Amino acid sequence: MVTTSILQKKERLKFYENLIFHETPYFFIYQKNRQSPYMHDFLEGKTNLNEANKFFEELKNKKNINCLNNKKLYYRIIEHGKKSTPLLQKLVIINYSIISPIGHCLSTQSNVIINLENTILGFQQGLQGIKIGETREIWIHPCLAYGFETSLDKCIYLKAIVTLIESSL
Repeated sequence: MVTTSILQKKERLKFYENLIFHETPYFFIYQKNRQSPYMHDFLEGKTNLNEANKFFEELKNKKNINCLNNKKLYYRIIEHGKKSTPLLQKLVIINYSIISPIGHCLSTQSNVIINLENTILGFQQGLQGIKIGETREIWIHPCLAYGFETSLDKCIYLKAIVTLIESSL
C-alpha cells in the first residue's frame, strides 16, 4: 500500500493550482514538468476542467436556471416547496443523488441527516434559500466541488438532485 505524505500532497496541490487555475500556457507546462509523476492527472484534470467551463457557459443562457456563485453554481427548481420558511439550519434531513457528468450516480441517500458544514462548498451554497419540500437540480463547478483532490475523475463538475425534508433540527 502506497502512502502519501503531507508534503507530497502539498506539492501535488501546488502543482495543480499553478498549472490549472492560473491558466499557464500548456506548451510551457509540458516542457517544464514533462517528467512530473502528476502529468497524467494534470492532463485529465485540464480536459475535464475545460469541459466543465464549456458546460457552465451553456448553462448561463438557459431559461429557468438560476446562478448562485459567479457562474460556478447553478440550480433549477424541479418542485416548489410547500412551506414558505427557507433553509436556516446547518443540520437538515434531505434526499439526494450526486451524478457525474456522464450520468453515473456517485451517491444517493434518502431521509439522511446532513451537517451542511461537512459538505463541499457548492452543495452548501446550492441549498441557500431552499424551502421544505422543494426539490432542486444543482450543477456544481469543480472549483466548488472536489477539484483534483479526489478519488473521482479529476476536476469534474457534479450534478446534485436534492429534496429538503426538514431543517428544524
